[in-house]
Amino acid sequence: MDVATARWLVSAAAQPWLTLAAAEADPAALAAAARFRRDLAPEQAAAVLSQITLRRRARAKLGSLADSFFLTRDGLEQATRPDVANWRADRLRRAGVTGLTDAAAGLGFDAVAAVAAGIAVRAVERDPVTAVFLAANLAQASAAQPGLAGRHEVLAGAAEDLVDPRRDAADLPQAIFVDPSRRTAQGRSWRLDDLSPAWAWLEQVFSASRGPVVVKLGPGAPRSQIPASAEAIWVSQAGDLVELSLWLWPGQPSPGPVSGVIAAAIPAPTAALAQPAATPGRLSAISAQPADVPIRLSAVSVRPAAAPAQLAAVPDRPAAALTQPVAVPDQPAAALDQAATPPAKLPPAAVVTAAALPVQLTGGPALSAAVGTPGWSALILPAGCRLARGAPPPLPGPLAAYLWEPDPAVIRADAVGALARLLGARPLADQIAYLTGGRAALTPYATAFEVLGRLPFSDKAVRAWIRQQGIAALEVKTRGLGLDPAVWRRRLGLGGGRAQATVVCAPTVDGAAVIIVRRRKDLAARPPEPLPV
Repeated sequence: MDVATARWLVSAAAQPWLTLAAAEADPAALAAAARFRRDLAPEQAAAVLSQITLRRRARAKLGSLADSFFLTRDGLEQATRPDVANWRADRLRRAGVTGLTDAAAGLGFDAVAAVAAGIAVRAVERDPVTAVFLAANLAQASAAQPGLAGRHEVLAGAAEDLVDPRRDAADLPQAIFVDPSRRTAQGRSWRLDDLSPAWAWLEQVFSASRGPVVVKLGPGAPRSQIPASAEAIWVSQAGDLVELSLWLWPGQPSPGPVSGVIAAAIPAPTAALAQPAATPGRLSAISAQPADVPIRLSAVSVRPAAAPAQLAAVPDRPAAALTQPVAVPDQPAAALDQAATPPAKLPPAAVVTAAALPVQLTGGPALSAAVGTPGWSALILPAGCRLARGAPPPLPGPLAAYLWEPDPAVIRADAVGALARLLGARPLADQIAYLTGGRAALTPYATAFEVLGRLPFSDKAVRAWIRQQGIAALEVKTRGLGLDPAVWRRRLGLGGGRAQATVVCAPTVDGAAVIIVRRRKDLAARPPEPLPV
């Protein structure tokens, strides 16, 4: 579609034709195209009919927005779901953001949510046709809500030319959001090198911005490339893993290579930091959690917002010993490069707990209870709860009365260990995400199953069970065995009955097994772990 056709499509002149096309049983049919070409130019007829086809396809993803917004095929594939866009906009609003530069706005679903949250939006879009649709979508959303007129502007052009992080995120009220295109000529890509705007440009934005920067990536983006100073949130909506959301807050340094970043936490209780007797600017402990890249730390500088910097030396401890907070001598060091003790070798990266006072870790991120802090977590929508990565999972245990399949966001966020402790459960086997335990519990972070029985991982044994039970439909869930469920079902020869069943095929501490399960939605529910979304 060319720009002239796009402008006609969003104009009042095209509206009657869109209404007629919406009444077509099959707008993609040749007969429909022939009818519309009697009165419209071929490119206009094609634009109207394809728009209705896209809107119908979009209903499952976009809900009511799909019936009125202008769409493109690529834009629909990358469009943020309304629940996710509303969560992001509300989080920015609660952080104090009043102005947002959407540097790769696409069709505008995130920009629309931000405007609805009371945030003024400057939307930038590279593709000229998409920019026309973006402007129409934003105008339509603003017109539908009194008081939102004039809260947005649209610029057509490349983000690299139109976005200046020193201006567009100069302080906390101003933020930058980027949803880079992830498509190449070969289709969707998880490679950061294939992003547009480019990852190298995003790194420049991280370095130059003095306000918040939020980046939406595909959920399969390589975890090893996540900046150590970023808050990484994998988002699941209705069980679908939809994105990786990176948040870099004001005061955090340039992420740079992970190998050079200090990753430490302030796990001291809030009360202790607030007590008058506590010495301002002193670090009490350091804790670390596994990630992807090992780092070393020699000394840490801690500075409350209104106090001079202090340095505390870190003791030399092996990585394995740092699974619990480690005390730090409460004495100033002469300088960061003259630590009083040898450097401590930390496990990769760290989780940060909120403290009562904003602090600054030399070489690391600024912490504040008011905004996010570096670390990984899983967000579950529409439940609206978040689980942070915790300690590694406990040792595997034998199959018990209940089985849980963690949400894919929990798995990507490396939070299976935290979920296991929340449920009082254990993994079925090493490196397997399925959890098992004897206490019934529902959780928004996993699907709960009751274990009905166990079979050997053997076609012969499973065929005999299928015949005995009259199984005609079999749902197969599997991990760790290299099993293709569709091929396996054909091999088993289902049929001869009316019963349905679900099985989980996975390694266990007692060997590979076929576990017969039943979904449970009526178990005693545990409250989700409290964590701001």
